[in-house]
Amino acid sequence: AFQVAPSGSADAAISWTTAMTIDNAGIVTKPYQPSFKVHQNAQSISSNSAHTMSFSDTETYAFDNGNNFSSNIFTAPVAGKYFFAASLRIDGLNDYFRIIITQNNRSDYSTDIHAIYNPNSSVNFHTLAVSGILNLAANDTVRVKVNGVNDSSWISQGEGTFSGYLLG
Repeated sequence: AFQVAPSGSADAAISWTTAMTIDNAGIVTKPYQPSFKVHQNAQSISSNSAHTMSFSDTETYAFDNGNNFSSNIFTAPVAGKYFFAASLRIDGLNDYFRIIITQNNRSDYSTDIHAIYNPNSSVNFHTLAVSGILNLAANDTVRVKVNGVNDSSWISQGEGTFSGYLLG
């Protein structure tokens, strides 16, 4: 077990926290490693511009180790490589659709992770997923945006997730 404690004054009591454990099988656990999983909120959108998706961390299987996810945005507590994944269910598409994981709210899609889907069937809904690794500095922000091109309106049913964790 690797334990850490904040610095203190001479002769003061020390409160240790277990930051990492390696068990006899070689399994490493780091209970304070930044990670989160949140669930998509249902929302209707009527525009052709990019919109930040709404997520909630109050669902049964949601978590936020380190409290770094707030108001639909993950803020990196430390610099490093982070893995992110998002999935959304969208109803009422007429043309193609883009889901984007954005770093620092950039609008330049060439630097973002994105998936484009062109529905050519009579299916009433589509599920899209995207994932990737971003190199973040401390305090960089990450959010999920969507953009339905040539669509006047569509509905997000609230059946998706957004998750991420620090790789190292």
